[in-house]
This record gives sequence, structure tokens and C-alpha cells, in this order.
Amino acid sequence: MRSIPQWLFGLAGLLVLQFGWVGAGHAEQTSMSDYGRHPSPSIIVSGQPSHENLVKLAEAGVTAVINLRPNAEMTWDEGQAVQDLNMAYYQIPIASTEDMTLENVRQLDALLQQAGSETVFLHCASGNRVGALAALREGWLKGKDVEAAITTGKAWGLTGLEPAVRKLLQQPPANTASE
Repeated sequence: MRSIPQWLFGLAGLLVLQFGWVGAGHAEQTSMSDYGRHPSPSIIVSGQPSHENLVKLAEAGVTAVINLRPNAEMTWDEGQAVQDLNMAYYQIPIASTEDMTLENVRQLDALLQQAGSETVFLHCASGNRVGALAALREGWLKGKDVEAAITTGKAWGLTGLEPAVRKLLQQPPANTASE
């Protein structure tokens, strides 16, 4: 796998400041853990990026953006902006827990596998839905127990959706039309 260059963590820091994760004012870059989430060397997870953030991500070598927000939440054409920056754009709309389906988890898994070692930027509004799908992927597709799946989900951004994800993981995934 291609590893993320150190300077990319500084870029992630800019995203953190953009979203207020560190607080107002200037923040010193003290460690990688201060900036967004990096659940693997080729995956960056955060909340909604601005157009300027996307430009920096493209310059940094990100090759694909996966957006888990539905169109109803979007106030601008992120897909066009990503494509204009020569990155691939994918959208898996997750508006509520009802959208946390086996089909959508499989779609995310397929996109991540397709990317291989290329650097992917994965987002929703805050990272919570990203973490939810990551936990479901671990449980439903990789056969991990609930606690291991939740641990992975938290590493990817799972917060407030944890109770709903736990409930989903404790039962077999619902059948979908694609099965």
C-alpha cells in the first residue's frame, strides 16, 4: 500500500480547523492524532469538505472521494467539483439508519477494494455515518464480533449512531434485492 506523505497530515489539520474540531484560533501541529481520522494508510475520513479542501486533497494525491451524504443535504455540486479536479467521485446516500443496509455496506466495500492502495477521502457531515458503515462492514462482511466491529467503527468516526449500529450488528443483515 502507498503510505500517506507526512505533509498530508498537515493538510488534514487544515480540514480539522475548517470544521472546528480543534477550536477557534490557530492550533499547533503537535501530532497526527490532532488531525482528522486515518483508519488506514490510504484512507482519510472527515466531515464535509469545502471546495478549497478538495483542491488540496487532489494536490496531495487523493484519487477518489466517497460521499455518504444524500443530495438533500448538499448545498453545492461536490461531484462536479471532484471530477473537475480529476478525482473519481462516488456517492452512497445514507440519510438515516434505514439506509444502513447490506447493499450499501457492500457498495462501500467494493469501492474501497477497487481503490486498492490509492488514497481515498471518505466523508459524511461529521464522520459518524462513515464509522457506522465501517462497523457494519466489519461485522456483516468480515465476520467480526460486535465489539470488534464497534471498535473499528469508532476508529473511522462512529459516535452518536453507535446504539443503532450495535442493534444492527446483533441481528443478521436484512436481505436486499441484490442478493
